[in-house]
Amino acid sequence: MHTRIYLLWVLATMLGFVGLLKAQKPIGNYYVGAPSGLILRATPSTSGERIGMPQYADKVELIKPASDQSMTVDGISGGFAQVKFDGKTGYIFDGFLVRYIMPVKGEQVEQYVGRLWTSEADVLHEEHRKDYGGYATMEYAVHFKEMTWSEAFLIAKSLFGIPVPLQYQGDKGIDTKVTKNPNASEGAWSDELQTEYDNAGRIKAIVYVHRGEGGGTSIQIEKSTEDGYSYKLKEVDIAD
Repeated sequence: MHTRIYLLWVLATMLGFVGLLKAQKPIGNYYVGAPSGLILRATPSTSGERIGMPQYADKVELIKPASDQSMTVDGISGGFAQVKFDGKTGYIFDGFLVRYIMPVKGEQVEQYVGRLWTSEADVLHEEHRKDYGGYATMEYAVHFKEMTWSEAFLIAKSLFGIPVPLQYQGDKGIDTKVTKNPNASEGAWSDELQTEYDNAGRIKAIVYVHRGEGGGTSIQIEKSTEDGYSYKLKEVDIAD
């Protein structure tokens, strides 16, 4: 009996260790997804000396993954990874590092996709218009390959305009977590971020919904059904 319990403990420990390894970002080039930029520090600590500050969309080279992923900032988990930026080597919180170039302010979806293709990123782009029952909808979607839910959220938030106060709601949860936009306009029927979790507490989908008189918008982050792609970021605009 004791042997069985010990083996189960060892297995659980190994699975936890594997999970930690999977959570680490692999070495390579990344882009800053934090709107206010990130702090480059001389040591892997929040009290480390500031030696630089890469801004939103700047590129950094990750050379050593963060061994500890226990930090959380605005709902996003991560740790201090070692990076090179602007001729300096230091440590940065990797939760806001994204594998794809970031959208710029005011950029249309097709323009962003064009830049992704120019950077040799393998993404799929869709646009669909539908008219039915007095409603007109326009759908824009981009399928990405390797990324995480939080990376997908950071891109969708910038590209489709999820309100600033609505932050990532965490990798783990129960049922559906809902956060209402504290800055919602007076005439909005709904303005909220929803994260749906499965029975194991993992994310199934992230949806932002804004609805009011005359129409609305739904922004959805979900797993892609296209072969070879992992995430689908979609905006659906509805006009009454």
